[in-house]
Parts: sequence; C-alpha cells; structure tokens
Amino acid sequence: MFKFQNVFLLLSLMSVYSCQEDNSISKDNTEYSFLIEEETLRFASSSPFTHELSDVIYKKNELGEEYLLILNDSDLERNKSLTIYELTTEKAIEKIDILEEGPNSISNINETTLAPIVTDLKSIFFWNGNTREFHLIGKDRRIEKKNSWPENNYNAAPNISRNTPAIRTSYNDFFFPLMVIPPEERPDYTDFPAIAKMELTDNQFKVDTFLVNFPKIYNNGFYGVEPYLYVPSIQLTQEEDLFVSFPIDHTVYQFDTNGKLKNSLFVKSNYIEKEIKPYKDSNFFSRLIKGEIDSPSLNDRAEYIWTTSKYESLIKLPSKNEIYGRIVNVAPSIEEVRESWGSGKNINKFTIIFFNDEEIIGEQLFKKEDYSFYSYFITNEKIFFFNNKKSMEDDDYFYFTGFSFRQRN
Repeated sequence: MFKFQNVFLLLSLMSVYSCQEDNSISKDNTEYSFLIEEETLRFASSSPFTHELSDVIYKKNELGEEYLLILNDSDLERNKSLTIYELTTEKAIEKIDILEEGPNSISNINETTLAPIVTDLKSIFFWNGNTREFHLIGKDRRIEKKNSWPENNYNAAPNISRNTPAIRTSYNDFFFPLMVIPPEERPDYTDFPAIAKMELTDNQFKVDTFLVNFPKIYNNGFYGVEPYLYVPSIQLTQEEDLFVSFPIDHTVYQFDTNGKLKNSLFVKSNYIEKEIKPYKDSNFFSRLIKGEIDSPSLNDRAEYIWTTSKYESLIKLPSKNEIYGRIVNVAPSIEEVRESWGSGKNINKFTIIFFNDEEIIGEQLFKKEDYSFYSYFITNEKIFFFNNKKSMEDDDYFYFTGFSFRQRN
C-alpha cells in the first residue's frame, strides 16, 4: 500500500508576486560576468555520438576520486552505452553496453526515455520511461533487479532527464520530477503533484509520497502536447530543503522534504517576456481528446516549442556562499528561426540567473552555439559546460570548459 499525500494547493501564487516586479534584474546586472572561464578538459569519444550529450553525471567517491559518467544514446548506434571517465586523467576507464535485446537487456528505449540514476559506480539504475521500469545494473554489469513504477490515482510517472534529474538527500531520500497526464474531463494541473518522494529499499525504488502540486499559473492555458513546459527542476539547499522551478513560472519555490512551502522567490529573467504564453486555451486538450477539434500539425507544435522561452535546470554553484543558478532557455523569434533554417547555425541563447534564498544577484547571457546548457557537470570548484564549438570541430574528442563563480563586489 502506497501512501499518497496531496499536501496542499498553491492557492495564491499570482497575487503573492503581483507587487514584486521590482525584484527583476537590472540591465546593469546582466552585463557582469559572474562565471569566469578557466580551463577546458578533453575526453576521447568511445563511440559515435550526437554532439550534444544526453546525460552527464559527476561522481566523487569517499577517497576523493572524481569520475564523469556519460550516456551515449545516439541513434548512430543500435545499442546504447554508459562510459565512465576518470576526471583527473580525462581517460575512459569503463564502457557499459546497454543492450536492447536478450536476457540482459533494457527493451523499448530511445534517446528521450532512458535516464541513469547513479548511487555509486558499482550500482547504477536506469529509468526506462517507455516501460515505466527501473533496472539495476550491478558491479558485474548485468541487470540484477527490475521493478515497475506503480499505478496511481494521478496517472503520474517520473520524467527524469539531463535537465530534470532525480535528487538524493543525505538521508537517502530521492525526489523525482513527475510528468502528469490529467483526465480529459478535468485538465487542471493544479490538482496534481509535481514531485514523488522515493525511498530505496533492497535496491528497489518505492514511492513514499507524492507532493508539491503544480502552481495555479498552469490554469492560464494549455502548454503543449510535449512535456517540456510541465516537468519541474529540483535542487537541494544547504539545509536540504527543496528549491523547485517550473518551466513557465517566474517564481522559485522552497519546500521542506515533506512538501510544506517555506518560501517563494521571484526569479525572473530579463530576457523572458512578462508572461510565457500558452500554446492553446485551457479547454484545448479536452476538446482534442474528445475529437471535437483536429490535432495540430507537427509544424504548428514545433513552431511553438522553438519560439517559447522557458526555465530549465536549477543548479548549485561552486561558491563559498550559498549561490544557486536558474538556467533559462532564451528562444528566438519565428523570423529568426526561418532565416536560419537549413544553415546549421544554432541561434538559441541561454542565461543563468544567480540568486540566494533572499535575493537575485544577477544574470549572465551565453550563446548556445558556444556552450550547451543541456550538458554540464559541477565539481566543488567549477561548473563545466559542454563546449559546442570545440567538440564540433573534432570527431575524436569532446570538450568541457570549466568556469569559476565570481561574486560581485
């Protein structure tokens, strides 16, 4: 029996922040470089991959040894793989093949549904979003256990990705971001949880409780068939509270690990419009499911995705002070998309908003053609972003550029 907990509804989000527009970042604070480039690491590619890596995971063991785990789920290879690199030598020390057929396989996977959850280098879990199953690959690199995600009253399941990873506390609790599909007769996300609190017992993930409902801003409309604008990002604070960021909401929420709201911060980007516009009206999804309207074209859906800015990951910066970052995907206009079509040029930009638990510190803009906000890792000293330019110029290696955080005086 699973304990399902609908902790609370966030009833007054919009009114709480209606008078907080003065907290937005001044233009002066967007021109300061908080992240300073310091070094670039080069890793040999163990197999073909698309130049934007799917999952990059940094691990440090009890001896202080640092490792980088990189998932290759490129369609260039039939079988996927996870390669483990030693960070100090930049050398690959192990490649774990993920078979799609046979007794030691994970079936029905693609580049968007397979996500690693690394507890340590000996025990690596994979979440398969297509089959809704967890697979444990043990130290002999064979699948030791498999357990299924349970049916639940919310039709909710984890949506773990490079931008929305699972979060683990020192108490060995796990928090998974959820993707929810509301029933057609009640397409209201504010009645549904956004996060699952999980426990790991006997190498099996089990639901402890569901918590943190979607904020009321999701009542403004329907934000697309794809999950990109629904799945929250989670980050632990130093006190092991949860910072939660939703892709269309300018507010970052602070909860305790039982889902009680403790604080709310208005963390809006200067590069995003006042309101992130919905794809369609609130009744669109219900009418679509009932067959009352035609399904939108692929071009129509793609245009909305390409031209809609959104909040992506929450990160914790390597800093003496407790500083966090909110990564923002700054989308181009439809005119810019059409002008660049077929050129191969990446016209997207991304910013990082730097903040603490009291205020916004500033914002820094990056060109996505230079670095990828999807592929990064953070050590105790630096944050490393995948270097698009260098990696595109070299088929045998890929590169990460490290930045240190510089507090403004």
